[in-house]
Amino acid sequence: MKNWIWAGIALLLITTVACKERAKKEEKATAPKHEFKPVSIPAAYTDPQQQAEYYVAHLWEHFDFTDTAFIHLPEITEQAFASYVQALHSVPKAKAAAAVKKMLKQAGQETLMLRYFADLYEKYIYDPNSPFMNEELYISVLEVVAASDQFEEEQRARAAHRLEMAQKNRLGSKANDFSFTLASGKKTRLYDIKSEYILLFFNNPGCTACKIYRDAMCASSLITGLIQQNRLKVVAVYPDEDLTEWRDYLPQIPAEWINGYDETLALRGEKIYNLRAIPTLYLLDKDKTVLLKDARVEVVEPYLTATVPPLP
Repeated sequence: MKNWIWAGIALLLITTVACKERAKKEEKATAPKHEFKPVSIPAAYTDPQQQAEYYVAHLWEHFDFTDTAFIHLPEITEQAFASYVQALHSVPKAKAAAAVKKMLKQAGQETLMLRYFADLYEKYIYDPNSPFMNEELYISVLEVVAASDQFEEEQRARAAHRLEMAQKNRLGSKANDFSFTLASGKKTRLYDIKSEYILLFFNNPGCTACKIYRDAMCASSLITGLIQQNRLKVVAVYPDEDLTEWRDYLPQIPAEWINGYDETLALRGEKIYNLRAIPTLYLLDKDKTVLLKDARVEVVEPYLTATVPPLP
């Protein structure tokens, strides 16, 4: 009798498992398929620049921003976002900014999605270690976040602060003046330096990346040549307080560079410059207009090559 009972229980279990597996398969078959529909660029757009502009303007038109399942599918959503960010860098600044704001407005249909994409923008174009870092473009994101009630008060306040800092020393604007002290004790100011180009190098003696930047600039025949021609001055500035460490490091800085420290700690304290990462490079012209801001060292030489006119 017991054998029959156990056989019945086993049969019931097998039937139950089979039903559950069948239900899962049916559910999977009927579940909506998540995919990213690629943008179709009209054949009339044959110029690569036109294609890039159309791409960033229309990429998200068929994306369902109300479906939060996409948040958990980075192989779809984040992959598309990475391609989008890369394309944003190849279109004019105004069109890139407009595309970002349009996309965030669409994402605002669902608060979770809006916050998710705001985080992606921070990761891709605000993180100093990202190859796509673009603070100027990130301003468009910050303007949306700081003004949106779909973010917590703390998030809006952080965005407002970042926005304030990002708007300092913007590309095309005049760099903020500041004073610094040389090893001799002499005090000078940025605007006292007269040169066709100035490369500001905010650095720290104990920073490995700073050494990499320093070595790259020393190894650049273009930068070295411009210094020898008195067309470029490299101004190395230490913005922190450990002067013993800074003085010990003095022999490591090329003698032809202008090397000083921020005696009053105003650069950080008064937030004259947004030094959220060290090293930081700024390239200025003779009028102290910002040509490159928070630039990676590998960007400087190609920019100078394309920009600096040869001597007559």
